[in-house]
Amino acid sequence: MRIFLIDEKIDRQEKYGWTAERLKEKKIECIKDYNAFKEIGFNTICQKENIVFFHDSFFRNQTKEEKYQQDFEQKAQDLFRYVKFGGSIGFTNIEKNSISVTLPVSQFYTHLESFLNDKEYTAEKIAYGENYKQENLLVLKNNLWNKIFSYPYDETLKDNKKDKILEELSYDETIDNIFKKNSTILEIKNAFN
Repeated sequence: MRIFLIDEKIDRQEKYGWTAERLKEKKIECIKDYNAFKEIGFNTICQKENIVFFHDSFFRNQTKEEKYQQDFEQKAQDLFRYVKFGGSIGFTNIEKNSISVTLPVSQFYTHLESFLNDKEYTAEKIAYGENYKQENLLVLKNNLWNKIFSYPYDETLKDNKKDKILEELSYDETIDNIFKKNSTILEIKNAFN
């Protein structure tokens, strides 16, 4: 397995404490320009067992066609782990297969150490950090509250409404269990506290 960081801005890496020495110590191979990308090779970078960290502006800032990025991102979906990060990304998303993660640049560099220290390379650790279970629960709670906020507190959620909310929240097991044990909006909110 090889770990690649595809990020053209050294100053961005250093801003978050990731110097060339630190990256080398962690055995991360840095690709800072398109020539280095070509030299290593598309097929080598995208071997199934690899981990690739990709800054979303890399190809744009290298004045390469968008097609290169589309081809790369399509192939990257087959990697062991693929992490896309960037300043224009304002959300965190882990695909259902836990192979592909999208997140803001600050979150990426903040959680990189935890991710690398976890030899299972858990997708949640790069997304949410060392306490990813607690953070994931807070995100889940926030998403659920956003869905039920406008309902009156004494309203009983019918099964079809529960199913719709579950579908919108990707059928999360925690929420499903809360829905099975609670009926009113107030009970559901209290179950999360």
